[in-house]
Amino acid sequence: MIEKIAKISLLATALLLSGCGGDNDYNGTGVIGSETSESQGDALASLQENVFLKDSQSLLSSATSLKTTAESFDKNLTQSDITGMQTTFKTLMQSWKSVQNAYVAADYDNALIDIPQLFDYYHTGKKLDIPADIDSALASSGSIEDALFKNSSKSINALEYLLFGHSQTLSELTLLMNKENRRRVDALKVVTRNLERLSEQIAAYYKADTKFVANAQDASNSIVNVLIDSAFKLKEWRIGEPSGIAVKFKDSPDPARLEYVKSLLSTEAIKAILETHQRIIGKQSYANFGSFASDNGAAAVVTEIQNRLDKAEKIINGFNKPMEALITTTSYDPQLDRLYATVKTLQELYFTSLIQALDLTAEIIEADGD
Repeated sequence: MIEKIAKISLLATALLLSGCGGDNDYNGTGVIGSETSESQGDALASLQENVFLKDSQSLLSSATSLKTTAESFDKNLTQSDITGMQTTFKTLMQSWKSVQNAYVAADYDNALIDIPQLFDYYHTGKKLDIPADIDSALASSGSIEDALFKNSSKSINALEYLLFGHSQTLSELTLLMNKENRRRVDALKVVTRNLERLSEQIAAYYKADTKFVANAQDASNSIVNVLIDSAFKLKEWRIGEPSGIAVKFKDSPDPARLEYVKSLLSTEAIKAILETHQRIIGKQSYANFGSFASDNGAAAVVTEIQNRLDKAEKIINGFNKPMEALITTTSYDPQLDRLYATVKTLQELYFTSLIQALDLTAEIIEADGD
């Protein structure tokens, strides 16, 4: 049985203001039985097919497309070549946000636990300087593959820097791509091969997995875990800390803390995360965890969650410029207050109301204040 119910990020003295991720033991009596009914199995199979498998295949397709494109260049790149890769990067990033924020694979296969860390170093690699490491590798004279020996130098964060630089213009990036016999393109080949390999592992797992649908209670534990953890990181890491709303950086905004500041895609990343929550628990044409939870006594809570997700999406869809332009080192757009408060309520609904409605129990056992 999966023993962790929620990776909650909390301060010891304030449940939903700030905190860290931790594992929690399930010890509830369980409205959801350990044996999966036919209707429950259908809903879980639908969720696996329409969310987990679909998103992992989209991620793999984007990674493969970028790798193939990088490997096809045998002459200097044009601005159009770079624009094409940047567009594919956006698709890959959105697919990754979907996979990352619905990642239940690690609860069922220990071999897949480290993949999110290897793929993405945002907020977890705070002492790293990925651009500096890549610049050093590009300036070296040896094998580019050997020079990019750090896992972080082969992550999606590294890919963003290779394709966008420090938010540089297309003309500047074109010069960089064609510099020194296209060594930057050689680095792109290394990075995209690595991301393709990691994506292959995720997609292969979801395609073959039978454990998720086999036990409804374990599946519920895993999904609730994902939703709570994702909502916390959305609220704190992606909205609160860059804007200076969160306790950790109170009244000290800095757009450099945004997730995709180099590509100016931080808003799109948040949209992808909210859309993933919608596809997991929102109203859909297919059965998902929303319909599953509603059928198991949580209909009222699910409706509240869906309303809150709709509100969050409405707020961020109303932004008329990227988040990178809504935050300065001295102020931020008041719309972010509304978005932060809305996602805060969403996290509370997941952490308290949904758990209670499904008769689950989350026990906080760790808080490091990160």
